Amino acid sequence: MLASVVGFVSCKKDDNTGDDNNGVDTSKKEKLLTQVKMTTPLSAKVIDASYNDALNLDKVKSSSDGSIVSVKKYNYNGSLLVDCKWYSDEAMTNQIGSNSYTFNASGQLTKMIEIDGADTITYTVSWNSGKISEYTAINASAPFTDTRHVFEWTGDNVTKETLYERDSTGNFVSAGYNIFTLDDKINPYTIKYIPELEDVSFFNKNNILKIENFDPSGNPIAITTFTYVYDDKGYPVTGTFDYGYISGQYEFKYGEFSKQ
Repeated sequence: MLASVVGFVSCKKDDNTGDDNNGVDTSKKEKLLTQVKMTTPLSAKVIDASYNDALNLDKVKSSSDGSIVSVKKYNYNGSLLVDCKWYSDEAMTNQIGSNSYTFNASGQLTKMIEIDGADTITYTVSWNSGKISEYTAINASAPFTDTRHVFEWTGDNVTKETLYERDSTGNFVSAGYNIFTLDDKINPYTIKYIPELEDVSFFNKNNILKIENFDPSGNPIAITTFTYVYDDKGYPVTGTFDYGYISGQYEFKYGEFSKQ
């Protein structure tokens, strides 16, 4: 789940009520994911998230073994996400990449352009009945790395992802597929925006418990498993993961925030 944890967003509004303050009910609080720790026998990674006054994602800081890996700053036009700039330092003076976003009239992400070093990757997203049905990732400088991802849904969760890659003639051919098993608890990565696309955790209502990887012929390749301990509201607070070749633990922290 940590592959794209840049996608921290609001989880759920509590049911507290109170008087409006200039049209904003400041007593209604949202429970937001503020930190994820992932530890393995080899490393300790920490991801911290902060939010702006409108409770939209503001910054995500990633560190590994105490050293900063990146800081991502999200920028808005009103409440609409415009872009994200990546920096290698906490002072945000050394920019190393960026994402820019295009949304349709329904607020659905339709295009993301990622600049990462010499690579410019354009993601084009399709929707069906309010859910992501597929996206393509086209790398202008390295077309052999282009991919297409097609999603199948069961209720509010992605349960199958089929991956396509370019063959030697430039056509997309199947590269295998993933099958997902999920719990019925609250996913702390619930989507308000989709800042990145590579992790289906951001699409789902619930949490992934198992990922089964298959080759194009349906032969099993690998299995990844997750377990969680939940609080009394159904939010995961700790967890474990097992990739087969390495395993470790998660720790989730939350805060409660009011809109300003």
